[in-house]
Amino acid sequence: MDQQTFLITRAGEPMSMRSFLKQIIQSALTVPLVLAFLWGTTSFAESFGDSVPKGDEVRDPYLEKLFSPEFPFETIKIIAAKDEEKYVIIKAKQNLTDEIKNRYEKETLRKRKIIITRHYRAKDKTLAFCEMTLYRIVSEMPYVVEFSNVRGKQWPENRSDDVLRQVGQYLIIFVSDNFGSAFKKVVVYPEKENSCLDPPIAGKYPGSKSIACYEYEGDKIITFVLAAKAKAVDIYNHYRDKIRKHYEETGLNFPESKWKIQDIRGPQFGVKMTTIRLSELGPFLNLMEIVMKQDVTQLYHHGPELKKLTKSTQIPTNGLILSVEINKGDEPISDYSFIKIYYSVNSDENKRIIGKMNNQ
Repeated sequence: MDQQTFLITRAGEPMSMRSFLKQIIQSALTVPLVLAFLWGTTSFAESFGDSVPKGDEVRDPYLEKLFSPEFPFETIKIIAAKDEEKYVIIKAKQNLTDEIKNRYEKETLRKRKIIITRHYRAKDKTLAFCEMTLYRIVSEMPYVVEFSNVRGKQWPENRSDDVLRQVGQYLIIFVSDNFGSAFKKVVVYPEKENSCLDPPIAGKYPGSKSIACYEYEGDKIITFVLAAKAKAVDIYNHYRDKIRKHYEETGLNFPESKWKIQDIRGPQFGVKMTTIRLSELGPFLNLMEIVMKQDVTQLYHHGPELKKLTKSTQIPTNGLILSVEINKGDEPISDYSFIKIYYSVNSDENKRIIGKMNNQ
């Protein structure tokens, strides 16, 4: 059996490496056709140009107040453009500089619990992803957050529009058609935890809550999901020595210097830290809730069946910890982290993995 490394997709669902590569191949066949169609019907240059969106002006006092700037301005208008696109357009009394725009984003919007997340392409630093999120805290215990979000339009070659840009005197904010009106609720840190097994060898992080524990049938890989009110670096330091000792005792040659290497072509081992956005966390936790309410389910169409495990389930305690993944929350949930521990109980496969890694 091929080594199975499980990934967490953007939708928040675990996916085996085999399924992940299959999906990439299928996407490679279909996405270029879609992108070619989009390229032919919409001007990429227009989106990134210096044009100010045009359309019908609509009244929305809530959005006008939400995005009203602290710098001197003449007007603030809500424009409904084509295809249900909506923009907030602010006309300042003078040309806007990068400094004014950045102060508006980092100070004005953040005070109103609006954050903008951007990711750039490594090879040329062009914008690859942009998301604006408005959040509000519903309760402290359990820690519940509601959020409304919008993403910049995606373009060919993994490029994205920015949701916030300036053109001369104008500040242009893309709000789609339901930003600030449609909210999703996320129970970030529950008051009560689910009845789950404690992860063998690694153990639970002190004070963490068990979210889910399940095994993919056939693969014999168990996933433990925990939520902790703790910084990711503290969790990393807690597990680091445990995993290093575990690898030494099992004979797995994978030192800490390799833990930060991200290569989907090979197996993932060690302790890794990543960032998870609130918009990603919600769907993932919803899936975990579904898993723990059913004995057998599938997380995606035609995916492998899995079964939930409870405290009464008996599992081998001499398995192999493949990896510990720590997802640190973004600004609305920066005090919380989410831990995924992948534990293999397939003794034959574990021996093969150890032998392969030691011969590299």
